[in-house]
Amino acid sequence: MHNAAFSKLKIKALYIPLSVELKKLKQTIKELKTARIGGFNVTIPFKSACISSLDKIDKPSQAIGAVNTVVIKNNKLFGYNTDATGFIKSVKEDLKLNLKGKRCILLGAGGGARAVGFALAKEGAKQIFITDIEKAKATSLARNLRKYFPKCEAIYITKSKIQDLKFETDLLVNATPLGMKKTDPLPVNPKILHKKLAIYDLVYNPSPTKLVKEAKKRKAKAANGLGMLLYQGAEAFKLWTGKAAPVGVMRRTLETVIKC
Repeated sequence: MHNAAFSKLKIKALYIPLSVELKKLKQTIKELKTARIGGFNVTIPFKSACISSLDKIDKPSQAIGAVNTVVIKNNKLFGYNTDATGFIKSVKEDLKLNLKGKRCILLGAGGGARAVGFALAKEGAKQIFITDIEKAKATSLARNLRKYFPKCEAIYITKSKIQDLKFETDLLVNATPLGMKKTDPLPVNPKILHKKLAIYDLVYNPSPTKLVKEAKKRKAKAANGLGMLLYQGAEAFKLWTGKAAPVGVMRRTLETVIKC
């Protein structure tokens, strides 16, 4: 989508994937800093781990504790988080959901989940129930959200307790990697899905995901993470180039590649 955007605006730039091992993350970022590039994205599982290698991060990234977009300027690395903005834009557009006063279940507590939790709380969610296979990560995220958003009740729960919240929540967000592989199980028991519960799956490929399919079987509003991917990308594009992203071109490219 970025290369399509560069082409549309006649910007001489190239976006390429770079595979990095965790043990080489710091060294890779150091090398990128001295290379003739304008910036880069950071994805799972490095969104929090990369922060110590950056010169400065903006306030939302500080609150979220994760960075997904880095701008290189004057030999300095500036970190931003465009995931939160991308998530909110997609939820409003794809689910037609106003989050103020809503009660939400958040599956996962990694970098993407941290951005989602921040976005939910900032938009006025009343409660956020957070579960993760690593209890420490989930409790840390809940504590951090309460610190920045005292009016939002962020609570760690075990996965088994989600069943008890079945008819008491408005939105369920899957921010775990489950669904990225065809062999992955559903991130939750499908019995908790019903038509009054909106579902958002950060996973966007394959599309539709198993979770989205199951939700729609039960007449629930459901969306995958393609919109979040698009809008976080548009925000990153603007940070790198100073120009508004051609969102239509980027969306069509994504839809073609992912075959929505």
